[in-house]
Amino acid sequence: MNKPTQSPEPKVQISKPDDKELTKKELKSFVEEQVITKLGKPTELNFIRASNVFDNRWRVDVWCYFDSEETIMPSKCSNIKHSYFVHVDEHGKIVNSSPEIHKEY
Repeated sequence: MNKPTQSPEPKVQISKPDDKELTKKELKSFVEEQVITKLGKPTELNFIRASNVFDNRWRVDVWCYFDSEETIMPSKCSNIKHSYFVHVDEHGKIVNSSPEIHKEY
């Protein structure tokens, strides 16, 4: 029986400094990594998500846990604690962000 094959991840024009072409998934991870490096890692970090808005512009949200006291039972909830719109260069490096990313952790 033939198994369906997955096509390889499409390559994008943006590359790391070593000129290796990045897949969209690799570029997404590279952008997320740069944000968390500049910001620092929050102790209550749940996850970070980068979404390509258009061209080389990304929205990056940092989701963190918090204790909710609005429920009958105490529970951990998650919300966006930091959100940035970033612009990356042809190598995938962040060149601009709004708001500016400052070391907080």
